[in-house]
Amino acid sequence: MRLVLWNEAAKVGCLKTHDHVIHDQGANMLHISTAGHERANFNAALNVTASMQKALLCGVSVLACGVVLGGTPAAQAQTIGTSSASTVYSTGADITVLTNVVLSGTPFGIANATLTNSITNGGTVSNKHTGIYNADTLNAFSNTGTISGLTGVVNEFGGTIQTLTNSGSISGIQYGILNFGVINQLTNANTGVIATSGARSSAINNSGSIGRLTNNGTIAGGARGIYNYVTSNSAVAAYIGVLTNNGLISSRSNSAITNTGNSTIGVLSNTGTISGPGGIFNYGRADIGVLTNGTLTNGVASNALIRGGLYNAGTIGVLTNDGTI
Repeated sequence: MRLVLWNEAAKVGCLKTHDHVIHDQGANMLHISTAGHERANFNAALNVTASMQKALLCGVSVLACGVVLGGTPAAQAQTIGTSSASTVYSTGADITVLTNVVLSGTPFGIANATLTNSITNGGTVSNKHTGIYNADTLNAFSNTGTISGLTGVVNEFGGTIQTLTNSGSISGIQYGILNFGVINQLTNANTGVIATSGARSSAINNSGSIGRLTNNGTIAGGARGIYNYVTSNSAVAAYIGVLTNNGLISSRSNSAITNTGNSTIGVLSNTGTISGPGGIFNYGRADIGVLTNGTLTNGVASNALIRGGLYNAGTIGVLTNDGTI
């Protein structure tokens, strides 16, 4: 519904309209109800019937002003049911990609640079550069399909993703998820795979802030599964508040988890498998507040495993091992 009202030196009583324009200049505008016409009243008084008087709910003196009520209509949600080779740009409304749809736009499959509530992918977003790109605030991002590119998902400097949930596949040659901004909660479900194929690649590369990272599926990198480090142009130290692994975090050629360069992991808890030539590397002024591997149940240690060991040249506040390192 859109209403544009210009009313000069007048009194406005109660006004009802459906997508129409009403002008009143120098008049007592008390009650107008319209559903299909434009009404204009200049230098004249309105005739108000008894029934109209009953509808008067307000009286506002307006002096030489322009008022827009209702504003611009909200952006319409985008449900994408047809494959496309063009980038899908967010307008601020929800975006849903249906199953069997392929988005192959360049340089991004889907790009968000405005406040957006949700992006949900059930199809395939694939190109040679970046699958999903976020540079603003995205409240919820969910993937049950396939996202791939040189980098699967990029959260840029200044970008915020409140919740990122993956139960499908996010993959890249260099990075699966590359974060320079803020991700409050990142969850990889038990069916989820976040992986990279490049020799020096990282499945999750964090140079920003991740509040809580929970892995119940597979995070597998060429060089590193999770790489938490500070870049030379980062405004803040890389930070992961709580990292919980109940699945598999692995590396083919380096360490499954690397925490370095004045970076912090508040709590690292493993009840699954962390595996690589190096298991966990913590060095270069890096800090892990609490590291727990496995649990004890009735005096019996769990099967939690850190294969490749633990290398520490930084700081670990508390280390508890009830599994195997």
